[in-house]
Amino acid sequence: MQVDEYNKMYVLEKTHWWFSAKRNLIKQLIAHFYPNPPNLKVLDLGCGTGAMLEELEAFGSPFGIDDSLNALPALRAKGIKMIALMQAEQLGFKDKTFDIIIALDVLEHICDDRSALNEIKRVLKDQGLCIITVPAYQFLWSYHDEALRHLRRYSKRELQKKVLSLKMDIAFLSYFYFLTFPLFILFRLVKSGIRSTKQPLKSDTFQMPEPINKLLTHMMNFELLCLQKIRFPCGSSLVCVARK
Repeated sequence: MQVDEYNKMYVLEKTHWWFSAKRNLIKQLIAHFYPNPPNLKVLDLGCGTGAMLEELEAFGSPFGIDDSLNALPALRAKGIKMIALMQAEQLGFKDKTFDIIIALDVLEHICDDRSALNEIKRVLKDQGLCIITVPAYQFLWSYHDEALRHLRRYSKRELQKKVLSLKMDIAFLSYFYFLTFPLFILFRLVKSGIRSTKQPLKSDTFQMPEPINKLLTHMMNFELLCLQKIRFPCGSSLVCVARK
């Protein structure tokens, strides 16, 4: 990811509805599978600027890794020390080290995502959980993906197939950002129609008016409640929980 994208993430991730919804989703899933969590060893794979890493402290001892030097200044600024520069395909940990591994919007950046998944399984304890999020639907590919240096977007079937090939059990699989999905498609269509090819590549992440941000936050809070009972048929992201 480019430096300016990390800078935008650092500024917006605490309050922006999209980032906060994803963090709340992860916390909800961990609390569901570990209602009375012990001191869990958690790996945040691709920890970025560290907002999720800070939230994971409520569940135990988190450790963050990222393969980009661009992420390190933000992590140091927050005083986060349990971090390392490392690639997902070559995790420098012993077998069966972690109770939970979080990989939020990471696999789409990796050429050999199967190798990364194999490494995740290797360092995961028996009965441990891996929580994965990825962008959904290749037909939604746009300048946004290019700005974030994505290599692919995933179908539900593709993600399911790759996880099951590891001989891991899928405990949860659903699309996410369902309620905002129509707005997402409309925004992409409009933005693609007016965007000049001469403009530099930038993601769709930006500071929006507070009333709109609050409305979208409330929508996602409602979606999180629904996800406790149902699975959504579509959405701009996929979330998968796999058990070793």
